[in-house]
Amino acid sequence: MTAPNPQEKEPISFRLKRQIKSDLVALAEATGRPQTVLIEEALEGYIDLQKWQIEGIQQAIKSLDNGEYYTINQALDILEKRREKRI
Repeated sequence: MTAPNPQEKEPISFRLKRQIKSDLVALAEATGRPQTVLIEEALEGYIDLQKWQIEGIQQAIKSLDNGEYYTINQALDILEKRREKRI
């Protein structure tokens, strides 16, 4: 059995608010790009951001579980030192 091609397209159907659909049509016309491409790029960006946030939260939970954390005063000291370096 061959591995699935990650670039293969799958059909999907969903409903949009009228204003979003209108904005999508206008953007596609203004840029000369297909609506499908714009939707795919928007979804990829959203999913990537959500994955990044979830991974960060999971890593933070692991760090806390391992006793790796700063007190509020330690965190404020670190932030103050970083601020001073920028000035």
